[in-house]
Amino acid sequence: MTAGGGALAGLSHLAKAADSIQNHSIEIHNLVFVPEVITVCPGDKIRWINRDISPHTATALDGCWDTQELTLNQHRTLIVTEDMAGEYYCLFHPHMRGEIRLK
Repeated sequence: MTAGGGALAGLSHLAKAADSIQNHSIEIHNLVFVPEVITVCPGDKIRWINRDISPHTATALDGCWDTQELTLNQHRTLIVTEDMAGEYYCLFHPHMRGEIRLK
């Protein structure tokens, strides 16, 4: 095999990985994350959309990731990493809880 063939094989693998990436949406509505529990794979994308008048965040319990403040109809997308598994909450409304599960 030539060096160029190996590079093409590597690109083919990356293309297949890109095809398997899924986009997920979580709406924040009436002080609830909908859905409250989501199952995703590392590399997938999660988009949080705030449908409430009050501002919200989606923040890991340990603080390792955060969407930052989302106002009405604002959204933020994060790429899923393995350290995102577990519960998250809203900094402004700590009773609001969601969970990310990895496949």
